[in-house]
Amino acid sequence: MEKDNRVEKRPVTVSTFGDEIAAKLSDQLIVLESHGIWHLELRSIEGRNVLDLTESQIREARKELRDRGFRLSAIGSPLGKVRLEESFPPELERLRRAIDLAHFFETPNIRIFSFSEKENPDRYASEVFRRLEKEASLAQSRGVRLLHENEARIFGESPERCLKIFEKVPTPALRAVFDPANFVVSGYKSKEAWDMLKEHVVHFHIKDARSETKEIVPAGKGDGQVQEILREAWEGGFDGFLTLEPHLVVAGESSGFTGPGRFSEAVDALKEILEKIGAKHR
Repeated sequence: MEKDNRVEKRPVTVSTFGDEIAAKLSDQLIVLESHGIWHLELRSIEGRNVLDLTESQIREARKELRDRGFRLSAIGSPLGKVRLEESFPPELERLRRAIDLAHFFETPNIRIFSFSEKENPDRYASEVFRRLEKEASLAQSRGVRLLHENEARIFGESPERCLKIFEKVPTPALRAVFDPANFVVSGYKSKEAWDMLKEHVVHFHIKDARSETKEIVPAGKGDGQVQEILREAWEGGFDGFLTLEPHLVVAGESSGFTGPGRFSEAVDALKEILEKIGAKHR
C-alpha cells in the first residue's frame, strides 16, 4: 500500500496587536469581538508598554481578557530593540519581567529582537549570539519561548543573519516570527527569506509592503508574497498564530497604528487569503 505523506492540517489562529486599533483595552476588545478574533499580542495599553504596566493594570487587563473570553498569542515585548553598546544586565531583568507576564497571562510566547549597531552588524555577531544564548537559556529554564522578529536596523534584519541566529543558538526556546513586510521594507525578497527560514518559523506577523515606495499595505496588496508563503506554511502543517500588525495609518519604528476602520480592511485581506488557500482558521 502506498504511504500517505499528506501533512495533517489543523486550523491556524488569527491574532492581532490590539494597540493597532485603540489605546484602551476595552475599545480594542469591542472591535476584535466584532471580527470574531479572540487572541491578541499584548504590546501596550493606553500608551504604556507591556513591560511597564503597573501591577494593578496587569491584574485589570487579565480580568477583562478572561471575562470576555480572550487569550494572548504572545507578550509583544520590545526586548532586543536596543543598541549593543547598552548594558546587557538591565535587558535580562526586562526579560525576567516579560517571563513573569507570560506566566501571568498564560502564554508561552515572548516576542524579541536581536539588538542593533549603526555600522557593520556582522562585526558584532558573536556578542549578539552570546546575548541571545543567555536569553534563550533563561527562557528555557522558565518554560517559555522567545520569538525573534526580523526587523529593520537590528542584527536580524537580513534573512542570512536571521538564519545565523538559529544556527548559532539552536534551541526550541528561540524560534522565528516571520514578518513579510519587514523583509520587503529592508530590501529583501520575502519568499527567498521564507525558503531560507521556514523550518524555524512558528509564528507570523501579518502585514505587507510595496518594495518601491516602502508603503505598508494590507496582506496580499504588496510585494511580500503573503499568499504564496501562507499557502506553503499551511500545506506544510503550520498551525500557529497569524498576528495582524497592519500599520496602515502609522508605521513607526517601535509601534504602529491602524484604527478600527482600516483594521477591518486588514482583517478582510487576511481572511480573503486564507479562503483562497483553503486554510481553516479560528
